[in-house]
Amino acid sequence: MDSSVQVRVLRTGAELETLRAEWDDVLSESSADCLFLTWEWMTSWWRHLGGDRTLHLIEVRNGSRLIGLAPFMTSRGRLEFMGTGTVGSDYLDLIARRESELEVLDAVERSLEMTGLTIRLSHILEGSLVRQLANRMKTRGYRVFDRVINVCPFMTLSGQSWDSLLSSLGKRHRENVRRRIRKLPAAACVLQTMTQEDLLNNLPSLIALHNERWDKRGGSDALKESGVQAFHKDFSRLALERGWLRLFVLRISDRPAAAVYAFNRNGRALYYQAGVAPEHSGMSLGLVALGLSIRDAIEEGATEYDLLHGDEAYKSLWARERRELHVVEAYPRSLKGSLAMHTHQALRAARTMARYVITS
Repeated sequence: MDSSVQVRVLRTGAELETLRAEWDDVLSESSADCLFLTWEWMTSWWRHLGGDRTLHLIEVRNGSRLIGLAPFMTSRGRLEFMGTGTVGSDYLDLIARRESELEVLDAVERSLEMTGLTIRLSHILEGSLVRQLANRMKTRGYRVFDRVINVCPFMTLSGQSWDSLLSSLGKRHRENVRRRIRKLPAAACVLQTMTQEDLLNNLPSLIALHNERWDKRGGSDALKESGVQAFHKDFSRLALERGWLRLFVLRISDRPAAAVYAFNRNGRALYYQAGVAPEHSGMSLGLVALGLSIRDAIEEGATEYDLLHGDEAYKSLWARERRELHVVEAYPRSLKGSLAMHTHQALRAARTMARYVITS
């Protein structure tokens, strides 16, 4: 490793808070640039959901210039990404300037080897720097496991109009979308979140609609817990300031009937969550709200619309393309590493068996 490359591990939220401008700069020059790796997302997550975890943010500099970040934390003796868990952070990775990727990989590899920690890094893409890091750890004696855990369906929007996109969909779905939008009552209107005052009104509507819908279906933890709600309140405020937030509320007779919580950053639209009032279930308002969100992204000139992780049936009606998400686990060749590996494998096998029993 170049002697001018310096590595430091940040362990406090106060240190994290000071990195905003440099974080933005290095992320903008990274091949992993995405919403879920922004300072705004990670810092909001740490404030509200870090809990009893320990920050382990690896900072890599060449002289005084920040060239890379590994947004890690430790939890119960295991190293993981910040942002892991309920909020569903996809496309996580090391953040490195493109011309400095090898230096950053070298630095992070050496730093991790010194800790002797078990490593679990999830929701990564096949071509991520983390997978290169895992291969390096394997040469250092770590036992490494890599598996696909989910998919992210998405639509390419470049060169598309709303009509041309609809024409590319299945006939039945296309006709249903057009019919449902056409049959919206005259009292329906769509309100977009443009100001902080709008946000104060619309975010609670989204949360209430989402939870009301899922409470009748057995529940969802996506927007249920107070810490998760506080995270979204914090992050959505920052996202609105940055021009990323796309929070729409469809109102009928001046009452919230459906909502879509989405983002558009650097021309890439992301569908995050939605909610529909149960009393309007016969109107397919979830389909309508998603369709209107996609139409808005096309009108804004977005290059793609990403439905994020999950292979729910409704996503396949819209999206023909998908990206696989991987998880990498690495265990050092030590007694502690061996115990952790066998424990995690046993737990995974037990969960698989439980799912088999429930569904068989």
